Amino acid sequence: MHIGVVPMHYGQCALSLCTITFCNLVLIVIPLIIADAIYWPAFVIATAAAIVASQATISATYSIIKQALALGCFPRVKIVHTSKKFLGQIYIPDINWVLLVLCIAVTAGFKNQSQIGNAYGKFFLWRPKSFM
Repeated sequence: MHIGVVPMHYGQCALSLCTITFCNLVLIVIPLIIADAIYWPAFVIATAAAIVASQATISATYSIIKQALALGCFPRVKIVHTSKKFLGQIYIPDINWVLLVLCIAVTAGFKNQSQIGNAYGKFFLWRPKSFM
């Protein structure tokens, strides 16, 4: 994102807040009308997305640890192979506990949802070019 885009969006937001148009009324009134109707479907979708994201994080962490162990770059930890039929399905109890502690620390470190959202927004607004 180019740095000049941010002030432009601020200006557009200020202009749209100052002028009352049909679009502004629609953007304000329609979410209020349908908010109750879509609350539970949105809640279910958000919960499913959080479950998928947590499983992806756990799988990626296990994979990275297993590769680091194979290269000799990580202290030895117990790896449990969960399936005799499928190669690569592993469970690392020590890493699972570390992920639990880190998750609780991050959650407790932020005082409210706004701070978590602000941190997320700041990361993606000012991320290095390598993340694009």
